[in-house]
Amino acid sequence: MQPKINLFSLICSALFVLNIAVFDSKAHAETLNNGNNPVVSISNIRVKNLSLKYGLGPEPHVKSVLEVIYKYKNTEGFEESGTQYQWYIGDSKNGQYTKLAGIHAKTIILLKEYIGKYLKCEVTAQDVKGNKAKTVISASTKTGVLLTDANPLTDWFYEAKYGLSHHLLKEFIERSFTPVQEQWDASKQTWSQFIDQFNVQEYAKQVNETGAKFILLTLNQNSGYYNTPVAAYDKYMRQAGLLKDEDDNPMTSKRDLPGEIMDELAKYGIKVMLYHPSNPPNRSHWKGNDFRVTSEVFHYTPGQNGAPGDTARQVLNEIISELGARYGEKLAGFWFDGFYKEPASVYLDMNNVYNISDFANAAKKGNPYRIIAYNTGWGAPFRKSTPYSDYSAGEDPNLGSIPSQGRFTDDDCQKMMWGPLGSMYDVHGWGCPGTSKETDFVVNRTDTLNSLGAVMILDTRVSIFGVLDPKQVAQLLEVKKRVSP
Repeated sequence: MQPKINLFSLICSALFVLNIAVFDSKAHAETLNNGNNPVVSISNIRVKNLSLKYGLGPEPHVKSVLEVIYKYKNTEGFEESGTQYQWYIGDSKNGQYTKLAGIHAKTIILLKEYIGKYLKCEVTAQDVKGNKAKTVISASTKTGVLLTDANPLTDWFYEAKYGLSHHLLKEFIERSFTPVQEQWDASKQTWSQFIDQFNVQEYAKQVNETGAKFILLTLNQNSGYYNTPVAAYDKYMRQAGLLKDEDDNPMTSKRDLPGEIMDELAKYGIKVMLYHPSNPPNRSHWKGNDFRVTSEVFHYTPGQNGAPGDTARQVLNEIISELGARYGEKLAGFWFDGFYKEPASVYLDMNNVYNISDFANAAKKGNPYRIIAYNTGWGAPFRKSTPYSDYSAGEDPNLGSIPSQGRFTDDDCQKMMWGPLGSMYDVHGWGCPGTSKETDFVVNRTDTLNSLGAVMILDTRVSIFGVLDPKQVAQLLEVKKRVSP
């Protein structure tokens, strides 16, 4: 968890004009005369509903994801790059359409605000040389967007009842509570070699024994160190002059630890979700305490959770998109930290590039059924923090909050609470060894939340060797034994 506790008011739906639907493939697309390079062209433009399960298709429903697709042609053989998209919305199929401010991803997530609306998508294809095709607008959708009952994407989450989380982060490994044999000595091994010590098979066996049906694993936080390769990160490191073309990134691992964990836990029917900040790492150093990664790669505010600029949001967007595409259906969800007042203000400004729509679409790349949440900090664990939230962020270190009866906030945001089992060191128990709560309390609180329709995530320490804290495992076994089925 990030230590900042800023909260912001609930987001007004008027900020979002977004909408979408399935296009009539028999209708004709419209070509505009603002492109003039015959090298590039597109044809057969249409929209495909990517969400056909859980009652979300074939007609467009709230929570569906649709994608504009087309045939790209380049007479010089140049690859497509930098194609621009713009979605339009109208009250009727053949009526007037208006531009949706800030909705310019290739895919679109259907929100409640779109119910009954029709859409079109405008595409201006471009190649790697900057040649642009004539702009083409797709046909209108066949139907307006339909209401979805609650949020079927979260049914598996609700049925799981409880899961585990782990703060496997460089900055947590450096804390005083980490045993000497588990600490990283950068003078003796690389970060990648350090991550190689994790025993995925033994770890998965332990998780299965706890009865948890999903885990939430951290990827990165303020240090900027990842436990997986990230090509987009490497690219911007090189652009900043920190890496040469032939260099490996010392702040990522060669091993894809999350991917291996996904594959191993899948053998037990256990799903994996990933934690990632929505703001850049604010204490990321290249050497010593120079903040060069924070300032030169992300152009961000050293040591502060400020408003991320265009470059920062672009880097994050590309990283999340890469991870989403890589893991596909193996990745069940994202939990985004750091959506505090200042970062949220720029994401929610639909005049900005890489806004909340772009971020959410990147998060669902590779799996339209992936569930996402944005954390605004402590104090309101069951709120729906954005129109794109599928479940609440849930942060409550004391596990003290009790929700009202019913699964959902605002009809479609699954309630969840997340807190640590660990002893209260300097990080409120997150990622810490030992226990800070009585076993009866943990069991009863989990059971109470479940009975009210909410999900519980219990933060559990895992060592670099893949071993869960034994005292916490003892509590988890009691949860497994005593929580109502």
